[in-house]
Amino acid sequence: MWALDVRKLQWTLLNDGSELEVARQLAPPARKGHTLVTVDSLYCNSTGKYATAIVLFAGRVDINLYFNDVWAFFPTARRWERLDTAPAPTPHAHVTAMAPHPRDHHAAAVVGNGMYTIGGWYKYWHAFDDVWRFDLDERTWTAIQPTSAVVPQGRFLISLLPIGTDLFMFGGELGSDEPGAQANGYLNDVWAFSTTTREWIELSPSRCPRDHTSAPRPPHVPDDDDEDDGEHVVRAQGPLAKPGGGQKAKGTKG
Repeated sequence: MWALDVRKLQWTLLNDGSELEVARQLAPPARKGHTLVTVDSLYCNSTGKYATAIVLFAGRVDINLYFNDVWAFFPTARRWERLDTAPAPTPHAHVTAMAPHPRDHHAAAVVGNGMYTIGGWYKYWHAFDDVWRFDLDERTWTAIQPTSAVVPQGRFLISLLPIGTDLFMFGGELGSDEPGAQANGYLNDVWAFSTTTREWIELSPSRCPRDHTSAPRPPHVPDDDDEDDGEHVVRAQGPLAKPGGGQKAKGTKG
């Protein structure tokens, strides 16, 4: 785990997650496709105090090793702690009705004392459309059943942000066996999920072209020397805005 001081532009290694720590369950195994969220106040067992924490969920090593574990890193103590009660991750990861299925490329956000996770992907399955809540005090999972008749399609590689008690989700990619996945794999819809009423509301439907590869691209402008030197530059066409005031509109006086 590293920290960047944005004022000094200096990196600091807080915890190297050594093999010994991983073997002793003192640090999470290496992975990708996980999520990190910040929690203002979380109880740290090693210090016996509440402190700011960074909570990690899920991810994978490769196509055969996915995780669904929950860890917290306390920057002040520079220590990891396992939060969930599931067994250690294995190639046949812990799967019960009391925890989300192992996954990666999901999204997570914190509302109140709960971490919500939505979507994600597992091996060659369809993308998940489920919603789970991890209670940061009780350290237990709860599957959230939406009350709305219409819910978003299963997806992964999504963006999720909390505003008040609502979660706002944008875009993502459909799973391989989701309806429309072959013709329109990417999404640009906007959804809101109320953590109080458990209702999904579609705020803006997806308007992606049927074939996302055919979207128009800016015209290519050759280099000034007109030689194929491997450098390809795309320049904007038409007049450029002038620094300090921009381009004046036609028919107006300035």
